[in-house]
Amino acid sequence: MTVKKLMRIIPGLMVTISALLGLLDSPWWFALTLFVGLNLVQSGFTDFI
Repeated sequence: MTVKKLMRIIPGLMVTISALLGLLDSPWWFALTLFVGLNLVQSGFTDFI
């Protein structure tokens, strides 16, 4: 598995897990979802991981 694939899998897992935790446990978990999403947007604009 390459680093490029891992850089897509890990954030995808983090978003999925934090969204599930936000629905099932506490709405504060959606802050992690927001953080990961904003980090992916920043990475798309700057090509910096």
